Amino acid sequence: MRQMEAVRDLLNPPERLTITQSSSMVIVTTADGRTTRMLTDGSDIKDESTKVSRKTRWVNGSLVSEISGLIRGKATETYAVDPEQHRLTVTVHVDNLPQPPENNRRPRRRNPNEPPPPDEPERDPNAPPADAKDGKDAKRDDQSGRRDRTFTRVYDLDAGGDRAR
Repeated sequence: MRQMEAVRDLLNPPERLTITQSSSMVIVTTADGRTTRMLTDGSDIKDESTKVSRKTRWVNGSLVSEISGLIRGKATETYAVDPEQHRLTVTVHVDNLPQPPENNRRPRRRNPNEPPPPDEPERDPNAPPADAKDGKDAKRDDQSGRRDRTFTRVYDLDAGGDRAR
């Protein structure tokens, strides 16, 4: 249950962030008080309540946090500051995001003698099934059923430079 909340928090970014940085740690606090601690030396931090782990490091001026222990797959969260535009861009790339239930269902095979629905063109009853390739049942292009997704949120920085809104 807590893992699902962690995934939801990752995919639904808050409206406002407060970021505090020390020599070895960055702490991100949301408007509702939730905090994320990240050690910037690549050390692993595990949240015991969610079982989610983060390994964070600086890469070319951006803070990159690799997140594992999610329900399925892993994620990478990147914090990049554009000092000229006074903006913080937070990008979350999720590997192996589960397909929505409606996309996991196989289409129902219709009896070839049954008339097609009004929005479907009539087809030759002797033709191979629409989901067949070379006489074999077609498999999803992505055989693992996984989707990789990237989400981006851009925040304007306050004058102090540590609050994003």
